[in-house]
Formats: sequence, C-alpha cells, structure tokens
Amino acid sequence: MLLEVKNLSIYDAETKDTIVEDISFTLEQQRNLGIVGESGSGKSMTVKGILGLVAPWMKVSGTAYFEGEDMLKMKAKAMQNIRARHISMILQDAMSAFDPLDTVGKQMMETLCEHLKISRKEAKQISLNELGSLGIQEASQMMKKYPHQLSGGMLQRCMIAIAVAIKPDVIIADEPTTALDAITQSEVIATFQRLHAQKRITFIFISHDLGVIRHLTEEVLVMKDGKSVEYGRTREVFRYPQNKYTKYLVDTRLNLACSFEKIMRKGPYDA
Repeated sequence: MLLEVKNLSIYDAETKDTIVEDISFTLEQQRNLGIVGESGSGKSMTVKGILGLVAPWMKVSGTAYFEGEDMLKMKAKAMQNIRARHISMILQDAMSAFDPLDTVGKQMMETLCEHLKISRKEAKQISLNELGSLGIQEASQMMKKYPHQLSGGMLQRCMIAIAVAIKPDVIIADEPTTALDAITQSEVIATFQRLHAQKRITFIFISHDLGVIRHLTEEVLVMKDGKSVEYGRTREVFRYPQNKYTKYLVDTRLNLACSFEKIMRKGPYDA
C-alpha cells in the first residue's frame, strides 16, 4: 500500500467553512486513482491537504499514511522530502507553472539540481533524455525557449519530464488536459499510459473529465461539495453508478459524446 487516507477533513478557520469532509481512499502500487467532480468539489484541496500545501489557516485532520508514516503529523522538513523525492505534482496550468523571465531549460535544470542534488551538467542531460523519451524532437533547442514561445501541450510535457526525472513513487496530475485542444489531450493521455506501463509510475489524476479518468485509472473517487459520494473500481462505478450525482456525471458525459458524434456524422454544412 503506497498511500492510505482516512477521514481527511479540511476546515477553514477564517470563514468557519468545512472545505473537505471525511474523505477516505487508498492508493496501491501500479493502480492509478482518479478523483473526479465538478469545479469546487474539493478535488485539488484534498491532495493539497495531504501534501501540506494549504494556507496556514486551513486546519487538516485525519490520517494520510505514506509507506507507514502519517504525513499529516510530519514536520516541515520531512514533508518537503516527501514532496521532493516521493510524491511529485503536475500543476493544472502549465503556463503559470513556469517563470516567464527564464528559459524553460534553465528552470528544468534548477528544479532537478535542487531535488536530486546533482550538477547542472547532469541536470541538463537528464532533461534532454526525459524530453526525448516523451517524443520531443530537438529538445536542446526547445530548452532554450521561454514559456510564451511554447504551446500548452509542450509545456505540459516539460512538467511531465521534470516529474518523471525525479523518479517519485507517485505523480499527482491536477487537471492535466483541461487547457489543451482535443488532439493534444489525446497525445498527453497516451503519454501518461506509456509512462504507467513502461516506468511503472503510479498516478493520481484529478479531473472533471470522466473520459480522462476512464482511460487512465483503475479506481475512482467521486466528490461533490467536499464529500465522497462514490468510490470503487473505475469501470464498475462508471458502468453501474450507485449515487445519483455519479449517474448525472456519467449521463452528461454520454449525452455530450452522442451530440458530438451526431454533428460529425451530419456535417457542419448539412441542413
């Protein structure tokens, strides 16, 4: 068992609101977990609470055991080590994750130097290798560019390369395809599938897109208003949803897919 979360709650001491309430799930080696729900459901806050990335006035309770140790009771230095070497996070907005004033390559190397305690020369070679493994041609030229000179899909791959290079036990991907067009989404999903199969990386995917979760995960946690409404094997939950909210999400996804297929069959210029 990589991660076991029990009765996780997050309370905002300033507003007196409970943001996340009584969330429990487990993460096993090589079995990807999806956390799905609409915006504001508490998906991202849940993992931020586990990793100690919430504001000081957010009070986190419950337990989150990673390899036998409760992360919620760890001191700051121990938690930093977890985030640096064991659990990496790919942020939602690739563009905002990079400093616009420095080249992408410089930022990749600095991150690897800090996390892996290696030289800039080693960090550069690792960056080139990981970018190459993600199918990026002329990676050395790409590393010389600034964030605004690259597409969202390319920046997403740079974040993936950094996360993979650290060789963590778990990678958390927060809405990894939201800002991408349909073709690039497909390419990024294929990249995650390949990394899972070839490098044996375990992922937690946070998304409102049931299609992404269905393709990439074995287990799924469905959240609404900060609470868990359904949890189980992805295929079973999506095929036979027990909760009316989960059924609503599945039905909405199916209706959108059917409408799209009808439009494609009919053609945009048909009467």
